[in-house]
Amino acid sequence: IFKKEFENAVEKELASRRDKANFIYAQEDIEKTMRLKDHSAPEPLIIEGDDQHQTKRWDSFLKSAAYYYDRPNLNQERYQLKHMKQQYDELFATSWRPPLQSRRDLLTWACEQRNTALAETHEPLNCAYNSLLIDFGPNTENLKQKLGDI
Repeated sequence: IFKKEFENAVEKELASRRDKANFIYAQEDIEKTMRLKDHSAPEPLIIEGDDQHQTKRWDSFLKSAAYYYDRPNLNQERYQLKHMKQQYDELFATSWRPPLQSRRDLLTWACEQRNTALAETHEPLNCAYNSLLIDFGPNTENLKQKLGDI
């Protein structure tokens, strides 16, 4: 019984290899890995109650920039770029490349982009870094009260 089962298993494996003999190696890998349901695009950010100019989404974009690292490393820059492209790509009519070398650069750039996009319909924001941090960034005064002089 074991010999018969072994012969059947070997024959099945040889038949499988004969069928794949005409495949290019890359085709075989593509068939194994590329399934549409496994590789769906991430959903863009949708904020309920947002107006037609997406002001709440712009505010969310500025808040994301305000919570960015002061001195990011390369992995943090890659992650932030991926996150921003997934969540906020639809805010821009053309391709865009944010400066990711520091929070200051990213936040002031994001403010300038928001003012440009909403110039016709909204008052421009003050793009001074400290003003933006107060409006969109972490509440450092509240943290100082909790942490003390650390």
